[in-house]
Amino acid sequence: MAADVEVRGPLQLSQTQRARLADLFCHLGARLAATSLLGHAALAYGRAAALHVTTGDHRARDRCLLEQARARRLVRDFGWAKLQDTLSLALCGFGYKPYRLLGWMAAQLALFTLLVWLIGGAAFGTTAHLVLTGFLNPAGPDDTAALADPAGALLVLESYLGALSVSVFFALLVRRWFRA
Repeated sequence: MAADVEVRGPLQLSQTQRARLADLFCHLGARLAATSLLGHAALAYGRAAALHVTTGDHRARDRCLLEQARARRLVRDFGWAKLQDTLSLALCGFGYKPYRLLGWMAAQLALFTLLVWLIGGAAFGTTAHLVLTGFLNPAGPDDTAALADPAGALLVLESYLGALSVSVFFALLVRRWFRA
């Protein structure tokens, strides 16, 4: 409560004081999360993030916002919203860890290569080539003529998922690079 009073008090805080208070709120959030007071932890992380904005420390702000989102996810009851939050945390760290999405894209390429190879009946090299090029540019009917019909449908699905993954990845990178 004392840190909150300091932030909201009538005196103008220096950059150093705001940075120290932000660190204090972040430490407090971690201790509150460890004792299962997740709502209070989320609030503390939010206050720390707001203070980091005023100090210009965007990386620390992102760390605090990630921890706030994690705490809020744990507070939610099981349901569709918690499932979405869990998926967002796993895929890209709620948008604060966009490079994690690269690993998921590599796994997606490996999975579709294996599935199309098993179902399609073409040589592995041909299958890998079709999947890798189809990730960014959908294969046409002439390209998939050597494959069985279900494999062609898998390539279409893979191209849509690839376009979606790449778009989300670049949107998160732009947000991170330009702090939009």
